[in-house]
Amino acid sequence: MTASDYSVFSEYLDYSPDTGVLIWKLRNSNRCVVGREAGFVNPLGYRCLGFRGKQYLSHRVAWLLYYRSWPSGFIDHKDGNRSNNKIDNLRLCTKSQNNRNRMITGGSSKYKGVCWDSSKGLWMASIYLDGKNKYLGRFTSEREAAGTYDAAAKEHFGEWARLNFEALNEKT
Repeated sequence: MTASDYSVFSEYLDYSPDTGVLIWKLRNSNRCVVGREAGFVNPLGYRCLGFRGKQYLSHRVAWLLYYRSWPSGFIDHKDGNRSNNKIDNLRLCTKSQNNRNRMITGGSSKYKGVCWDSSKGLWMASIYLDGKNKYLGRFTSEREAAGTYDAAAKEHFGEWARLNFEALNEKT
């Protein structure tokens, strides 16, 4: 990407940093409508848009239009909502930082960093650090294992930690 990309994109799109929405100013293709929100939400939950025969992640275009340069690396959505492109929800990060802030995914537990150890009949907590899975302990309570993961995530990841009880609006 080049410095002139800002002028090309800004000619066709308006960006509202308060709402995170990109609006077409000029017609780009048969699919776009001037005055309407640009793009679509892809199967992974990211807003995308087609522009001059290429597909772009909307949060990267938003970054370009706000800061007038392409982001140098990864962009993290602080709240974990991949389609929330408000500028105060976006931050530059490394791949590792971005992975730390991932949402809780399905498995044997509803909590991040927790799984059922059927061989022991206990809940196990672990955290991924420096390319390795670090064992945090086994627990009779799923919530206790999740609390242990949260404490380790706060310690090691700081502001990048995606916590179980914060994410689920629960208290430990």
